[in-house]
Amino acid sequence: MKRCKLQPSRKTITRNLTPHIEFLPLLFLTVLSPFIEEIEFRGFGVRQLQRETGWPFWAVVWPSALLFGYGHVEHGQSLQEMAGLFFLTGAGGVTFAWLVYRWQNLWVAVALHICMNLWWELFSVAKTAIGGWFPFMLQNLTMDLPGYLLRLAVGLQGHRSCQ
Repeated sequence: MKRCKLQPSRKTITRNLTPHIEFLPLLFLTVLSPFIEEIEFRGFGVRQLQRETGWPFWAVVWPSALLFGYGHVEHGQSLQEMAGLFFLTGAGGVTFAWLVYRWQNLWVAVALHICMNLWWELFSVAKTAIGGWFPFMLQNLTMDLPGYLLRLAVGLQGHRSCQ
């Protein structure tokens, strides 16, 4: 009987681990920063503003998203890249805010943000969020995941209520 060795596929969704990972910078970039950003931008910037003013979600989300996008432009190397980062991270801010609004729970956005940053740092995805097809695919998959989970949760709830 012929034995075959399993060879890793060249078409995997991950890349090699980042060489020489240091624990404290990794902890800061992947846990502490996303945690603080979510409290600051979605906790205070969206939830508290909405509670205190009574304004609708779509009115209070924009200041937070614009500030969130502006807070990430320093990673850009050119004006075009800075503009792309502004709009991309601003759109991510709107998505995270919607998740918090939809579930009325800040931990959903915190967990998603931590997972996204952890993946980014562990696998050296790109220097910035503007980095070609691979980062674009990862960002979209990460942003789509809560929608799929929400549909699954709603589907399971509907299924239980029918029994």
